[in-house]
This record gives sequence, C-alpha cells and structure tokens, in this order.
Amino acid sequence: MRVSKYIVVTFLTVILIWADWDMRTHNANQWELVISNFGVFGQAYSGNGPGGFWPIGSGHNYIYGAGFNVGAIKPNGDTVVTVGYGPAGGTYEYSPGIAHSNPYDEQWCVYLSTDQYYPLPATSLQDGYAVYNDCDSIYHMPDSFFVAGVTVTQKTHVWPIDWSADMIFMEYVVRNDTNYALNDLYVGIPMDFDIGTETGMAANDRCGLDLSRKMFYGWQETWEPGTPSWRPGMIGYKLLSSCSLSCYKRFTLAYEPQIDRELYLTMAGYNYLTGVYEPYDTVWPAPADQRIMMATGPFSTLPPGDSIVVAWVLIAGNDTLPPPTELSYKADKAQICYETGWHTVNVIAPNGGEVVTGIYNVNYVATSITGNPLGINLYLASPDAIDTIATGQSNTGSYAWNSSLWPDGVLYRIAVTANDTITFGSDISDGIFTIDNPGNTPPRLMVFTPSGNAPLSGDYDITWFARDAEFGDSLLIDIYFMSQYDTAFFPIALDEPNDSVYTWNTVPYRNGSGTLIIETHDEEFTVAETVQVYLLNQISGGTMDHIHGINNVVDLSALIHDAQQITGHTYELEFLEYRILDNGGYYYPEYMYEMRDSNTGVTVLDTYSLCDGYYFVGGAVGISDYSPIVDGFSIEAVTDGWPMKQINYLNDSVKIVVGTYPEDSIIPLTSFFWWAYRGARLQLDWVTHTSGGLSLLVTDLDYGDTIPFKPYVRIPPQNPDSAFGWCFHQFPPVGVSPSETLRVDDNHINLCGQAIRIAASVAPPQVGDRWIVYPSEYSPPIKGNLYRFTPTGIAEHEDQIALISFQVYPVPSIRSLTIAYNLPQRQEVSLTIYDVLGRQVRVLKNGTENPGQYKITWNGLDDRSRKVSAGVYFCRLETEDCKETKKFIVLK
Repeated sequence: MRVSKYIVVTFLTVILIWADWDMRTHNANQWELVISNFGVFGQAYSGNGPGGFWPIGSGHNYIYGAGFNVGAIKPNGDTVVTVGYGPAGGTYEYSPGIAHSNPYDEQWCVYLSTDQYYPLPATSLQDGYAVYNDCDSIYHMPDSFFVAGVTVTQKTHVWPIDWSADMIFMEYVVRNDTNYALNDLYVGIPMDFDIGTETGMAANDRCGLDLSRKMFYGWQETWEPGTPSWRPGMIGYKLLSSCSLSCYKRFTLAYEPQIDRELYLTMAGYNYLTGVYEPYDTVWPAPADQRIMMATGPFSTLPPGDSIVVAWVLIAGNDTLPPPTELSYKADKAQICYETGWHTVNVIAPNGGEVVTGIYNVNYVATSITGNPLGINLYLASPDAIDTIATGQSNTGSYAWNSSLWPDGVLYRIAVTANDTITFGSDISDGIFTIDNPGNTPPRLMVFTPSGNAPLSGDYDITWFARDAEFGDSLLIDIYFMSQYDTAFFPIALDEPNDSVYTWNTVPYRNGSGTLIIETHDEEFTVAETVQVYLLNQISGGTMDHIHGINNVVDLSALIHDAQQITGHTYELEFLEYRILDNGGYYYPEYMYEMRDSNTGVTVLDTYSLCDGYYFVGGAVGISDYSPIVDGFSIEAVTDGWPMKQINYLNDSVKIVVGTYPEDSIIPLTSFFWWAYRGARLQLDWVTHTSGGLSLLVTDLDYGDTIPFKPYVRIPPQNPDSAFGWCFHQFPPVGVSPSETLRVDDNHINLCGQAIRIAASVAPPQVGDRWIVYPSEYSPPIKGNLYRFTPTGIAEHEDQIALISFQVYPVPSIRSLTIAYNLPQRQEVSLTIYDVLGRQVRVLKNGTENPGQYKITWNGLDDRSRKVSAGVYFCRLETEDCKETKKFIVLK
C-alpha cells in the first residue's frame, strides 16, 4: 500500500519547449529580455506590453518591443521589406523554422543553452537560439505581402560578469533561400524603447546617436512614478559588425513608416515623406513616445544560398543625462570583446550521466584567446534556475564542489565561464547529471507532450521525463483525465512503467476541453503536472439528411467514437423551442434538440442544449459543441465564425403582395429581442379584430406556424415569452402598452425578434392587404428543424481508423532507443533519424516490408558509426499509409 506524505502539483510552464510561435526570457544577467522565433524581441508574451527590463527584478521596463527587419530589391524590381516588429501595431511577418518548413514543428522552438537539449555548443552562460523565415506570404501584412525569401538564424549571448552583466550580444545570420539574387539588401532593428510609462502626459523619452560608436542611446529627464519612484538609467543599442550604419531614424506614432516602400527608404537613409537623403537624425527630439530604426547596408548582392552575418549589442547603464559616459565605456568594451572572440572552455566532469554526492571535483579546461590569466566562475544550471557555485576562481582546471549545499535533483548541468578584462568564454555539461545526497527529495517530472491546450485526436502519445535521485528509474506513472463536462478526474492509466511514453486512445472520449494529470511517486512523495488539452476526433459517421426546416447557421455532423457500439439504427434529431440565454446582461438564443432512435422509439438524448459550446466575442456568438456519446457516436454542432449577432438581422425586406400601402414607408429594424429571430418568411394578413379595429394574422410560411399576439415587454427577464409573438407598439414608448389593434400613433410591428417600422403619416393598410416579410440569409435552428441519419456501420468505420501505430521510447534516451510500429499491409517503409537542424543522422529502414509488428533498437550511432551528441532528435516514419515524426532526447 502506497502512502503519500507530500503532494507536489505543478502547472506546465514555458520552461518546457514547444513549437509554434515561441518566446523565452533571457534572465542570466541584469537584463530580463524576451526573445522569440518570429523576429520579435523585447515584447511581453501576451504581445501587449514591455518585454525588456533592467536591472533584473526591478520591474523597470526599457523596451516595449523590437525586432529584426530585412529589406531588398528583387530582380524584377519589387521592393520588399520583411518586418520583425512594427511599433505601430506590434506586427511581424516571420514564421518559425527554415524556409518552406512546417512552422508548427516543435524543433523550431526557441532554445536556451541551459536547456539539456540545446542543439549548439555553448558560448556564454545563457545562449539563445532560434530560426525563422519570411517565405510564406500568409503571415505578411495585407498591404505588404511580398516575401524576401530569407531564413534568419538568431543567436544571443549573455554573461553576468562585470560590465557584461548589463548587455546582451545579438547575432543574426541572414540566408537567401530563393533561386535568385537579392540586391541592395539592408537589415535593421526597429525599436519602441519605452522607459517606464509612455502613455499620455507621461510620454517623455528622448534619444540620440553616437555615430562614431554606431550606437543609439535613449533616456528621459524625469523620475518615473511608482512605489517607490525611480530614476531611469539609459538604454543603448550598438552595431558591432564592421559595416556602417545606413540609417538612424527616430519617429513618433504619427509618422512611423509602415509599408514596404516607406520602410525600405527609411533603412536606406531617406526621409520617406520627402524622398530627401537624411540618414541620421542627430538632433535630440523633444520628449515624446519615441521609436527608432537602425539599419546597415546595402549589401549589393546576396546570391542564392549565401548568407550575411550582422552583430549588435543591447546595453544598459546608470547614466541619467547625456553624454552617456557609462554607456560609451560599455560600448567600447563590447566592441573589443566582439572583435577579439571568445575564450575556449570545455567542461570535462560532470558531463552527463554521473551521480554526484558530497564533495565532487568539477574538472574543466579553459584556454585564453588573449594570453591573459583567466578568472573562472562556476554555475549550477537546471530548467528552473541558474545558481552561482563560485566566482573569481583561479584557472586550475578543477574545483572541489560541495554538492550537499544544493537540493537533490536529476536535471542538473555545470556551466563554467572564463574571463579576463577583455572577453569571455563558457561551456556547459553535455548531458544532465544527478545530485543524490542523504535524505529524500521529490522526484523530478517534466511533461513533454501534450503541450498546453493542444488539440488531441486518435492514438496520442503522452510523453514525459521522470526520474528520482534516490531510486533511479523505479518510479511508476499514473495518468488521469477530467473533461469540461465532468466534476472529477478518472484514471486513464495506473502504475504504468516509467518508459516515458503512454499511447492514449482519445477516440472513445467526448470532444471538448479537459485537463490531464500526469503523476509519479516514490515511497514518500507524489509529484504531478497538469496540462490543459482539447479532444477533437472527427471520424465521420455519414451524412445527416435535413428533412424539414431551413437552418443554415449551425452545421451538424455525426462523429464515430466506438465502432463496436454502432447499432445500425436510424436516428432523428429535432430542434425544440429555443429560449433566452442571459450572458452578463447580453441576451442570446439558446438552441436545443432531442434525439430519438427511430427503430426503437427511445429518446436517446433529451432536451440537449448547445450553450456549453457557445463562445462569445463582443456581442456576437459562435458555436462549437459536441454532444455526449450515444450508441458509439456524438453530434457535432458548429458555426462558421460568430454568426449569432444583431447585425445579421438588418437585411430583411417587406413586399406588398395585396394592397397599395407604399413599400418605401416600411423599414425593417433590429430588435432588442433579436435573439428570438426565426429567420423564416412571415405572412402578414390585415384583418378585422373580433372586437373591432385593424389587426393582423401572422403565419410562418416556412414552418407553418401561426404566430400569436404577445404584448412586447422590452426587458427580457420580465417577460421573455413576449419575444415569440407579434404586437403593435409605439417607439419610443410613452407609458403606452403594446396593442393587438393598430392605433393612430403606432409606428412599429414587433415580429418574433425582428421589427418593422411603419409611417404614421401614411394611410393605414386595408382589411385584405397581405404583406410578406422576407428574412435575411440567416436562418437559425428553431423548432421544426428535423434531421434523419444512420451512423456509419462498423466495417465502414474500421476503414477510417486503420492507422499505423508508431512509438519511440524511452524518452529521454540514454543508451538506446526502441522504435515500434505495425503495418496493416505490405508497403514501402522509410525510417530515419534527423537532428534538430533537419540533417540526416541515421537511416534505419528503407525498403519493402510485409504486414506485421516491428521493433527496432537504435544504438545512438550515426550513418558513419559515430556516437551522436546529446540533444534533440527526430525519428521519421514514412509509408504509403503514414507520414509521422516523433521527437526524442538523447542524454549522456
């Protein structure tokens, strides 16, 4: 019997690496700077706030957003600029990855060198690495959709030592990935530097240029409010490469360049408004919300496949007013450091796989590029933090480290930096090691897949890393799931072996959002991570025939979840009377249906509401709803966008069929009761009321209903039923109740959520007149809509789900990797290992194989029988039926 004394639950955070448009934070020195894999840096993860802070932990912002621009002229004369950051709207035009790759591939995430799967040798204590391209025009702005056709490799370097603690080195490699030359190419940095608050009267930034140093500097002359208030320092951005600045231009929001032509002229040094060549704005501007553009070029010709490299450095200093003495000193030091290059450092031990306890000798080799003596600094890196072990040590090649001062754990690496007064160098353990000192600590658990809010379908591989410093790999794994419709978690798998992967068949579960808990435990601790997911299995169950009604708003489909439960019966789905739904004072229609088994007459789904699938944007509503699973299938009800909104009812029209009443005196209107709109043709016959007076007989021509008189009450909670009828009334009402007979001052007819205005100055209609109100093109699923369908049979369904099973384990891999797959039929098979840069590492299979189950062990050697280094790799299976890639990690 297991006894859990302590439970540690964590939520998935950005420490873990995922694909898509990714952002990470440099935080290893005095800068906190957000970087991305789509050209932006210095902007908040939300895209709406600052992302460059100095000094660390202060909350003092200096950058609201910045990015990397590339401009060029194509052989056909087109001028193109790809925007890494547009200060006016935070726009960007890059997507993750190399040219023409899948931007959602997880290998194109942002890496930090403190990650155990960093794909490059470390240069600093915290390197950053990302790759992005501009080759897909769908990510470009509508008025700027031409692509340059480049791939950008972004590398950043951070040291926490001396003057380097206030700077981040940034290097960009731009490769021409077209089949033609790019001419007169410029690269530049647009930046919205916001020192503190820059809204309204607080917009008081100023900026200048030190042309001899190729450095912009920004400052403000007043204290920033706050608790406490603070005196801002200065921000600088400097070009390190030997090329000259082609421009330094400053702007405010009112006249910022935005389209390609304006941006290219600006990067080339022209005033885009006048066309005059004015490359450098050297006059200090008045205090305002300033933005700047720095660029270099032109690079006359960049042939296909060739690259250029441009290096910059971000600097902060304690100067408060020009001249920026401290900033200039640091800029000069950064220039010398860049031109000198880096010291060479190699960590020897621990280098991956060791179990460290007590006093442990950290061994390294550090070689000076300058010939000067080196100071040595040691750090303990984990996915959570970088901790200082020792600084200012002599370069002896060894350091006796008391590991007992740090908590036990399994994801540690040692970083060693070397420095003199000129430059720096660094290295980090190739693989992770374990600290195991006396006492018990919680196991370490990291969930790799799924990522937060990931859509899951079919057989999905849940992957994780779990290790216990005390008990090695003896951990067991429990997995639980709770959908949005449930109130408790239920187990998916219990006491699973810690082989880093569990294949979850998601098909039998109801579609919708939910929460996964992945849990591991030793004899004392239970550790868990929660991940938000979205199940979306859309295996078609055949067509649904629309027998009656005119619904064109909500699309319905039958989806198969369990083929063995399909009965072969025919079902009828019929919409019921809709009702009002109050969402914070906004009123919407709540559509409902019931479903019957036609063969048995049994109601299998009674009074089911679609409201759980509603999503709201402003005053509009869309639907994405999935019913409970019944007899092995469910019903999908979805809309295209957000069609349920008041504006959809502005296109009604009225035709006079009988009578002489002027049609141009009738104006269709929206109503406070728009939620009750029927979307059907309504026939209005003018009749004499039984008690005298002119009245109406209202008939729904599409559904055959007679619409009753119901006195209109504007506030729905008082009488929502009044929306389902018709009445005459005056607007604005002056204490006059709705009427069933037309009065002299009545100027409106309410009609089931819509209204028409009639002119009181025109002679009234006559008995026997007939009007027809034609609806807009919006016809919701009101009562009377009937569908009939027979879900797909078992044999047909099995054809849809005859998928190939493909797994790799364990993840991470230390000594070997097992690849398992099955083939339903004889076919060509290709099985290949690739590294994180997409380079082929090892071909494991390439030929024809018979049906059956296969299991292959990869020993970690490449095609030339060399041991691969630690890092991220991908296993690609390609057959006639399947093309699938699995990510895994090799540890030392």
